[in-house]
Amino acid sequence: MLRIKNAILFTWLENNGKSLLELMISLAVVSVVLFIATISNSFISEDKIKSFSKELYGDLIKIRYLSMTSGHDKNMPNLRGYGIRFQDSNTYYLFRVNDKNQDFFYSGTNEEAPLNGESESKKKEIPQTLRIQIKEKDDLNNPRDNVLIYDNHGLPRQPSGAFQMMTLVVESIIDNNAQKKCISIAFNRIREGLWNGKDCLEQ
Repeated sequence: MLRIKNAILFTWLENNGKSLLELMISLAVVSVVLFIATISNSFISEDKIKSFSKELYGDLIKIRYLSMTSGHDKNMPNLRGYGIRFQDSNTYYLFRVNDKNQDFFYSGTNEEAPLNGESESKKKEIPQTLRIQIKEKDDLNNPRDNVLIYDNHGLPRQPSGAFQMMTLVVESIIDNNAQKKCISIAFNRIREGLWNGKDCLEQ
């Protein structure tokens, strides 16, 4: 009888021991998979941020270059420069400034003319998982309705004609841990860098 009880106890321990071991292995495998998935998502988010930041940087360089190198256009005698207008955090437009009222200022979207070779202002949209923010004092805000104009000397200006300095930040809206990229715009340069939470560390 004692032998039977011992055999039953041994069988019970053996079976439950296997179940516990299997559970521990399963938990370890799940943890590893979740860890890899998290790391992969961060890499994917950062890759998207880098890719779009380079695209935005390229567009800014392009309109500055065009503003300095484009000569007289007989079809647009009141050409005052090239601009970028942010509709919101996910959309912006590239255009030429056609100063219709000849006040030497950008007076609104009715003075936006297409770039050469385009039929309308060039619309650019970014992935829905990302967004553009603009630094305003110590905060990052939606750049809605912000306009940057480059005059024929390549100087950044506000619509009013005053000089413009600007810091734009590209970030993920689904991964707060992904490294943010930034673009710093000053009088005679445009620089891409890493956002440290307060400033753009130019590269």
